[in-house]
Amino acid sequence: MDLAPPHYALAHPYASATTDTPPLIIHPGLTWARRAGSQDACKTLRLIDEAWTSTPAPPARGPEVLRVAWMRPVADLGGLHAQLVAAQAHPDTHAVLAALRPDLGDVARQVRRDAQTFARSTSTRILCLDIDGAPLDPHLDVRGLASAVLWACGLDERAGCVWQWSASAGLKEGLRARLWCLLARPVAASALRGWLAHLRGEPTKGRPGAVPWADPSTYSASQPVYTAPPRIVGGADPYPVRLVLIDGAPLDPGPVEAWALRQALRARIDAREREARAAEARQRANGGCE
Repeated sequence: MDLAPPHYALAHPYASATTDTPPLIIHPGLTWARRAGSQDACKTLRLIDEAWTSTPAPPARGPEVLRVAWMRPVADLGGLHAQLVAAQAHPDTHAVLAALRPDLGDVARQVRRDAQTFARSTSTRILCLDIDGAPLDPHLDVRGLASAVLWACGLDERAGCVWQWSASAGLKEGLRARLWCLLARPVAASALRGWLAHLRGEPTKGRPGAVPWADPSTYSASQPVYTAPPRIVGGADPYPVRLVLIDGAPLDPGPVEAWALRQALRARIDAREREARAAEARQRANGGCE
């Protein structure tokens, strides 16, 4: 499978998007971006003094410039797996889960979340769980690991998915992988990010959530998801096969939708309370008359 046949170049599911981007865009596929200058977009790991150190793919200085290469729809789990497999042969390419605007050309990775470069609110059918150091035995079978991750997140552990070992898997402590699922119906990317942030909590401030090893940054406006295998110096790759297709039904996003509904309700209640306090303050300022 060719990742980017010519008829897909710069094709995207919201071709009518302009600078007046609608508030919600159905984005049924993946955006594939290249780093400007065709630099490798993969992580390098080196064995130094019996410890592995990593050099991240982004440049050490300045913003990383993303160049939209193409957008490709995802019809089913097999199609998602095929895209990820094909992407392994492109070390200068990575996926972006927020909907990049190809009509605006190259964009820097460090952008304001509400920048017009990106869709302000994107609805997607792709869930990507970035697992960073989970306390699970990486030697267990992949189906069991995937079920354990989904169960820990409050999701249906029987759902189908694509399991991907990430760059540091087998070299650094804990389970390090990505779990890709197709959702049974579209969900706002902002809801997925907020839900993952809720699960993660604030470990650095001593307030870990139920799943402190879930990384919500995958759904940031311009966060690259590196799909090429790492470059390993000083050792062998512990996972020569990094992608595993696990058959199953699409994932029901009910827990995410329920969380988003509670957040929206709480926001409305907070807004009404602020309005009531402001009205009381105005009344006091007017001597009790308004």
